[in-house]
Amino acid sequence: MLFFRRLIRLVRLRLFWAVAALAALTVFHSAILTGCARLLVADQPLPESATHVLLGGGDRQFDRAAELLASGRCGRVLIQAGPPDRLAFLGILPTWTELCRRELGQRGVRDEQLVVQTIEPQPSWDAVRALDRWLAEHPDARLIVLCDRFRSGELAYVYRQILSNEHQARLTVLALPDRRYDESNWWRSRTGIKAFFGTLLARGYTRVRGEESGPPYDPDPDAYERRVVGQWAVGSGRTDFISRL
Repeated sequence: MLFFRRLIRLVRLRLFWAVAALAALTVFHSAILTGCARLLVADQPLPESATHVLLGGGDRQFDRAAELLASGRCGRVLIQAGPPDRLAFLGILPTWTELCRRELGQRGVRDEQLVVQTIEPQPSWDAVRALDRWLAEHPDARLIVLCDRFRSGELAYVYRQILSNEHQARLTVLALPDRRYDESNWWRSRTGIKAFFGTLLARGYTRVRGEESGPPYDPDPDAYERRVVGQWAVGSGRTDFISRL
């Protein structure tokens, strides 16, 4: 009998704490979920002035860049342009540089206010290495970096891994919220939920795995097909396919 009494007491105690935890989640779920999202954000206050604004992503980044130039907080836009992807290579879509010129031009930004830096396509951390070299070549430059709000924490982590303290001090990360969601309501839409968990997984992968090289870049579809089929043929022993490429 004593054993069963203790067992019942233990079950009641655990049930009590389970109900209490569920009640706390029900009452404070907004604050808890908002706090979880804030862990992904690395936002910094805007400086009084900067020399360039870097287009690094985020909702309405072209609007924000044009506003910064119009307000006098910075004087030029820095564009990091890699080789064209396959659709741009085929002329189906504009290149990143062409897109930036068009969108910024529609917002009153002149061509002479644009600075284009050519970067390598893979891996993604090469863009930060290219930025590190650019900062070394322009010691007076001060940058405002535009980026997606949920991705800003991951970007700040990569900056800490690659950039020196002196170069980090010359950057200000401006985390742009998406017009459809932010930290305070991301769980209320499917888009916000996907963005939160996708960013969370990507950030965890980056922390655990670090940088990972991507496949060799080749915008030519025919060359890409030959390389992929050749790799499959070698791996499967069907070397007769190689002679047909």
